[in-house]
Amino acid sequence: MEHQTPERGGRKKTRLLQERDGQGPGGILEKEKIISMKRVWIIGAGKFGRRAALSLGRGGKRALIIVDKDKEKIEGLNGVTMIQDGVDCLVENLHKDTKDWIVPAVPFQLVYEWIRRKLTPAFSAVPVEIEPAWQAALPNCILGGRGQAFVSNADFLCPEDCPEPKGYCTYTGLPRPRIMYRFLAEWGRRRFETMVIQSRQLAPGMGGFPAKDMFAVLDHIRACQDLHRQFMLATACSCHGVINLFELIAS
Repeated sequence: MEHQTPERGGRKKTRLLQERDGQGPGGILEKEKIISMKRVWIIGAGKFGRRAALSLGRGGKRALIIVDKDKEKIEGLNGVTMIQDGVDCLVENLHKDTKDWIVPAVPFQLVYEWIRRKLTPAFSAVPVEIEPAWQAALPNCILGGRGQAFVSNADFLCPEDCPEPKGYCTYTGLPRPRIMYRFLAEWGRRRFETMVIQSRQLAPGMGGFPAKDMFAVLDHIRACQDLHRQFMLATACSCHGVINLFELIAS
């Protein structure tokens, strides 16, 4: 993990979650760690959420909690199903000492929206506009809402069942031009208070991370509230990522 202590003068800190535990880029998470997962939250029951539920639910070895606002989407899935906004559900039910894992299957950065709601009512997370020069520096960057961007090593449609092999791209067979979560940690460090959660492959085409990483990010942001600086929060695997830029304003 790259970890630099901030100073009052404005020195930036980068937190790269997951790789601090010695887990390198690429490859499906070690079998014993997947087996050790006792409970997994799948947020979103669309195409990818349903795939995650079917894959992780095999054998009945772990508890699945599948959350979606659309009742029809979660019908027929094995596990505990909750008809609720996914972010609200996590805000209400996740606890700091949890060993649960999170599989985000929603078209936005789940961690950012959870952080934003956890900070209220004391603070509001206000998006920071992504400057044209920043967009140009980010690989295959597509802007989302204000302050949000999706980035990728690929300028093509990736296979849905990509296992994220170590060292090379499944589609091209060539070495990856960059390890995305490391790239974002370094790129953000020069500009923002930066936090990057590494998404780990739990099955081909499906990623997730420990819920404890969300609380680590939340604690880090709260500790920086008096620094009056801008933040970059990203969730990324080796190939793709989503970022949100924001600043905190006292409510």
